[in-house]
Amino acid sequence: MGLYGGPCEKKSNELKLLLLELVKVIDTRWNSHAHCLLRILDQQPVVSQMRNDRNLKLRQYTFSGEEWTIIEQLEEILETFIFATEKVSQAEVALVFEVIPLIDKFTSMSGQMIDNTSLQDPC
Repeated sequence: MGLYGGPCEKKSNELKLLLLELVKVIDTRWNSHAHCLLRILDQQPVVSQMRNDRNLKLRQYTFSGEEWTIIEQLEEILETFIFATEKVSQAEVALVFEVIPLIDKFTSMSGQMIDNTSLQDPC
């Protein structure tokens, strides 16, 4: 299970969480960044506990509180993006009448995120 398999499994057992392997980002796969962020969000309690374990020396590799908040705020749009790309990828040729509603959904979601002043500002 790799270098941190033992500590990771121990923390997930302590927290009574199913331990899932983190997803590696592959630049040539569209959804890999989204899958990676959603998996790490799912495993946040384990990742955070491991970050706090000084023996593992992982503090520099994990997200800050603000970064976790941003990922949580992106969850819905990431899931929608995954759904849309998988739906379009199923057909040999994506048809306009299938694609336009998906683009409209992204446009609407993006506009709502931009207009939502309660979201964490990433800048």
